[in-house]
Amino acid sequence: MNGVTRAVDDLAAEIGATVNWTALHRHLHAPPVAALVTAAATAAHADSLIRAHQQDLNDILDTAHRRGGLTDDPQPFTTALATISLTLHDQRQTAIDQARALTTPLAELGVLHLPE
Repeated sequence: MNGVTRAVDDLAAEIGATVNWTALHRHLHAPPVAALVTAAATAAHADSLIRAHQQDLNDILDTAHRRGGLTDDPQPFTTALATISLTLHDQRQTAIDQARALTTPLAELGVLHLPE
């Protein structure tokens, strides 16, 4: 559950809120809470893939720089990685927007605390 906890905390921080874990557990089956957990998992998954793709892209460019260029044209591969990363950024932003839309019902349940 540590990964889920971190994902929910990170997403809450992204929207400027903190999580009341007692209230979240009490309302775990409420639709807004389930949606928050789903959005958090989506955002965390997208984040990890974005970091991996960025590392792959950096490795390709570093290798090309060290070798004075690659024998194969890296452009199709780097373009694909960049396109995938942009798609993942869109998915991550959608998850953040979904969480933002849930702030009122989650605050009413006492799950999220928003600064005044």
